[in-house]
Amino acid sequence: MVKQLKGSFFLNYNLIILIIVIASFGGNAIINSHSLPVISPIIIIHGCSMFSWYILSFIQSILIHHLNYKSHIFLGLFSILLFFIIVISGLVITISIYTGGIYILTINVLSLFNFTFFFICALLYRKNPSAHKRLIIFSSLTMLIPALGRLSQIIGVYEIMSIPFWLLLWVLFFIPLVIFDIQTIKHLHKFTILGNVMIVTSTVIGYFLIGSPDFAEIIENIIRSF
Repeated sequence: MVKQLKGSFFLNYNLIILIIVIASFGGNAIINSHSLPVISPIIIIHGCSMFSWYILSFIQSILIHHLNYKSHIFLGLFSILLFFIIVISGLVITISIYTGGIYILTINVLSLFNFTFFFICALLYRKNPSAHKRLIIFSSLTMLIPALGRLSQIIGVYEIMSIPFWLLLWVLFFIPLVIFDIQTIKHLHKFTILGNVMIVTSTVIGYFLIGSPDFAEIIENIIRSF
């Protein structure tokens, strides 16, 4: 049973994430088509690169599941290209849509920072399968917030007890990896701990930055320089 769980967990995890992304953006485009932003080339580039990332992560899981290491390594090179496109286009969009509110900007910047951190670590630990798989999962989860935000819009639930609904959904995605570690290796993997500590820390930092007038002023000065 444990062996079966080990073999299929990351494959199923990436499949669920991919389904959530497709359902969230696809469903929102259908249900809330009247409120969609103006589609620009940079949004198309970012959207396609992010969608490609989640598809690639799922395909990579399939390749590893079937022990096809050569194809996995080859497609891994494509993930590096996607990484640069995602980060650059994400920053451009974040700056271009800034209208004086730092809520979305802070979330986007922290998400891109975490994505960069986890992806670089995943490359550095590419020869350590247990670490690499977890770091890729955390890379995907850090960029899942926009999808969960749209899922919140589809459901029509925005807050529960003053907590953003997307944040509650996001937290739920980190629980399966903790349970998986306990069931398979009987303790938390060091990169599961690192990932969760990074996420909690950045979330707390983001909370304080969003409410900081000094931070807002710094952001205003940076945005004006572009």
